[in-house]
Amino acid sequence: MKILNSTCDCYLAGSQTGTVKVFTGINTSPSESRSIGSSINDMDVLSNNSIVIGLGNGRIRLSVSSSSFSEINPAQGAVQSVSVLSNGYVACGYINGRIDIYNMATGSSLINFNHGSNINDLEAMPTNGELLSVATTSNFINRWDTSTGSIISQIDLGRDGFCLKLVDSNRVAAGLNNHEICIYDLNTGSLVKTLSGHSNRIRELEFISPTSTLISISEDNTVRRWNTADAS
Repeated sequence: MKILNSTCDCYLAGSQTGTVKVFTGINTSPSESRSIGSSINDMDVLSNNSIVIGLGNGRIRLSVSSSSFSEINPAQGAVQSVSVLSNGYVACGYINGRIDIYNMATGSSLINFNHGSNINDLEAMPTNGELLSVATTSNFINRWDTSTGSIISQIDLGRDGFCLKLVDSNRVAAGLNNHEICIYDLNTGSLVKTLSGHSNRIRELEFISPTSTLISISEDNTVRRWNTADAS
């Protein structure tokens, strides 16, 4: 799932069967459906509302409409995560641990660097083109300068992390392999709050800023809503 705006009245849902559906409200039928032809691992949206899709077949698709698209084939294995950076470029993380920064307008890779293991999730910071990444067997959230490929800072999770979502410019939520969601201070790396309740892997996190609500989707077949207003 990918929320397209902060009021949560428009969002995307992608499936392992290769279909993207666009919804314009909760409990409504999809307003649009796009068949992709490969399992969808992640999606994000550019400023012009084009959809960037990371596919299980190793390709990156830029979908402008249901009938207009272009693709890049980096040949790095499955694209596990995609994230649109504040400078408009797109970060792509692969199953082999590599991260590429792409100019989607030209299809060119500007720089690449490596987290060292399977990339589970990428999350763009709101300024300076910075990027957060989390990967299997790494136990760290890496904060990257994407212009140089250098690590700015790290947060030690103490275990594998599966997904990330910014709560605000100073805090990030991480879904961990012990089924907990932990909120960390990005400046100090300290743990701010732990959210417990899921009984299986947390697949995705989304944040609705006006209500300070964090949404988590888990392999325990539940979707949970969390209040993060007191996590400071």
